[in-house]
Amino acid sequence: RGSSKGHVRRNTEKKFKGKVVWITGASSGIGKHLALACAREGSKLILSSRKEAELAKVAEECRAASGGQEAKVLVFDLLEDPARLLAR
Repeated sequence: RGSSKGHVRRNTEKKFKGKVVWITGASSGIGKHLALACAREGSKLILSSRKEAELAKVAEECRAASGGQEAKVLVFDLLEDPARLLAR
């Protein structure tokens, strides 16, 4: 009971296995690391950012980390006019 110094309790249950997770900013930094972590848990991913080439690389890394689980790429800029996004 209580916390022991130097010991961290971890919940090992995979809460995102089989779930669809949409990550914006997935081409680098925290977004990329979050995408890889979700992939390792078995999530189906939608990866978004403005950088198509980098997203494609991250998607491949995620597929490899998950054993082939889905990783879709959706390129867009959140500051872009929503009507233009829907018109694509």
